[in-house]
Amino acid sequence: ARPWLGGVTDQAAPLLPWIALTVLLELPSTCTPQALVAAERPGWASVYGTAMSGLKVVCLSTPLLLGHGLMEAAQGLAAYAALRLCVSVYLLAKTMPPGPLRIDLRLAWEQLVYTAPLALSIGSTVLNRHADKWIVAALIPSAFGAYVFAGQEVPLVPVLGNAMGTILATRITHAFHSGDLT
Repeated sequence: ARPWLGGVTDQAAPLLPWIALTVLLELPSTCTPQALVAAERPGWASVYGTAMSGLKVVCLSTPLLLGHGLMEAAQGLAAYAALRLCVSVYLLAKTMPPGPLRIDLRLAWEQLVYTAPLALSIGSTVLNRHADKWIVAALIPSAFGAYVFAGQEVPLVPVLGNAMGTILATRITHAFHSGDLT
């Protein structure tokens, strides 16, 4: 093991750049379902969530089912994250109002303060959804493939868990547009 990686084994160390790339590509797209709901496109948000769950399963399982190793599985996850980011950019570009982007710093600060509880809830959900897989990949690389299949979320379970956040997002959007900041 390399001293700067702590307890990471030599087998898992080459996977870390791919895992880091996956995280970097996936983080910007985590707000897409909420942005689609806020833009009053809940159907798009639902299709996006379901499609991305299916895409993740395909991109991760295909290399493993073809007999490849952890490196290819990590590359499959990075490919999934890249595709997710591209789809997110496209969908958000379609839902953004036309014209130049105007940023009012006072309004941005009010929105940040007003939506902070929801943002913290969403952020913790995203971290909880993926942290266990990275820990298993780092500590027990030989069990990574089996764990990912066994630990894969069924899309219905996170939908039920995040239903309150989705309901809050639409109510916060309507309240903010009507000027009700209390």
